[in-house]
Amino acid sequence: MSQNVSPSQWLAVAALAGGATNLEAAIAAKVNRRTIQRWLNNDTVFAQLLADELERTVGESLRVLKANATAAARLLVRGIGDEEVTAQQVRAADSILDRVHGKAIMRVGGAPEGDEPLRFVLIHPAAEKKLATGK
Repeated sequence: MSQNVSPSQWLAVAALAGGATNLEAAIAAKVNRRTIQRWLNNDTVFAQLLADELERTVGESLRVLKANATAAARLLVRGIGDEEVTAQQVRAADSILDRVHGKAIMRVGGAPEGDEPLRFVLIHPAAEKKLATGK
C-alpha cells in the first residue's frame, strides 16, 4: 500500500490521525485543503491508510488508559476521606475509568468542606443519562 502513497499523503495522514483539521493537515502536507478532501473522498488507499492509523492510535490510547485504570481506581479508594486527593485527581481518575469501562463515577455523599467522607459509586452510562434527564 505504501507504494501508492506520496510523501504529502503520509504527512496528511500523520496530521489527521493526530487530530488536525483538514486545513491543518493541508498545511502540514503543503497541499490545498481541497486536495485533502479529494483524497478522503476519492482515494481509497489514502482513506484506508488513515483508517488504519486512526485504529492504531486509538488502540494505543486504550492500552495506556487500561494500564492506568488500576491506579485510577486506587486513587478513588484512597480519596475516600483523604484530604490530599484533589477534585482534579478524582475527575481524571473518573475519566480514565469511564473510557476503559464505559461507566462513570458519581459522587453520592459528603462535601469537600464537610466532615462526611466522600462516597462514590460506579454507574452505567444509561443510568447516568436517566439520572441527568429524569427519563
